[in-house]
Amino acid sequence: MNDPYGINNMPPGYPYSVGYPYYFQNYDRQLPPVQPLIFINSAGIAKELINDAYTITNHIQNNPQFSKQLMEYAQQGKKNDVLRMINSLPLKHRPEIVFTPGALLIKLFPGNPNDSSSALTITMLWKQAF
Repeated sequence: MNDPYGINNMPPGYPYSVGYPYYFQNYDRQLPPVQPLIFINSAGIAKELINDAYTITNHIQNNPQFSKQLMEYAQQGKKNDVLRMINSLPLKHRPEIVFTPGALLIKLFPGNPNDSSSALTITMLWKQAF
């Protein structure tokens, strides 16, 4: 019988018998020894970024006047004013902001611009996404 698509060669129970996602592991290649110092330091910086995220979100949640002014500046496209307000908070790391008329994204990076081991993005909406 002509089988141009190989349908007759599928394993029994296909597609349920094939585990997805399948990760190919090449056991023949030599991997360098694991040195977790960078990973451990990255986790420490991530914890600090999370603390800054908590500072931002806590201030937004507990200060309605701050929240209202932040939203108004964002909706008006006043990026410098939004950044000034975020920078007025006691943050240890540098924020970058992106906003739309319905959302604010705050990206936190380590204080050292040469350190790219961690980053954290907070997305907060004030308009229903869909």
